[in-house]
Amino acid sequence: MLYLHLLINDITSQLRCLINKLANMKAIALIRVSTIHQDLNQQTEAVIAEIKKDGYSQDNIILIEEKESAVKLDEESRLGINRMKKAIEEDAAINAVCVFELARLSRRPDVLYSVRDYLINRKIQLIVLKPTMKLLEPDGQVSQAASIMFAIFGALAEQEGYIRKERLARGKLTKKVQGIWAGGNLPFGYTVNPKTRAIEVDPVQADVI
Repeated sequence: MLYLHLLINDITSQLRCLINKLANMKAIALIRVSTIHQDLNQQTEAVIAEIKKDGYSQDNIILIEEKESAVKLDEESRLGINRMKKAIEEDAAINAVCVFELARLSRRPDVLYSVRDYLINRKIQLIVLKPTMKLLEPDGQVSQAASIMFAIFGALAEQEGYIRKERLARGKLTKKVQGIWAGGNLPFGYTVNPKTRAIEVDPVQADVI
């Protein structure tokens, strides 16, 4: 019975792939990194390659790339998610969204589950590369296995976000103790040594202070 179930799912997936080709259906490649120092290209190439496996042509892939925080910003403030929703609501041919990993969607549970429900209600497939997951079964129903994976990896993404925030806060505190600039605005009369990053009195403004 298990073999038969897997065989049916495989055949259904192949049929869905064929339908995507024949019906000119579209998919969104949703790419996000947290800082300007991170590169979008690796994610983009992997996500587009995965989408093409499901039968979508290059012309029918809508690329949405943003550099923004997945922890600090709520759903309404996320440009990538807003662009995704706008595209879906304006184009009925879109039937899938693909992300590199759940954390690229968000590290906040409220945002993750809100986006998940948004896609489920519209019967739009969510494809995740890491871990490999498709939210909907070929018949459009929510996959039980994917729901469990979503919960587990969503929780891991949230925890990793907390750890990163704590690590960043500790790093900034250490720099302040050492007299090293940790970002932000300096008080009047002080400047940053470009070589050592140490905070020093600004010779130009020294007389004022």
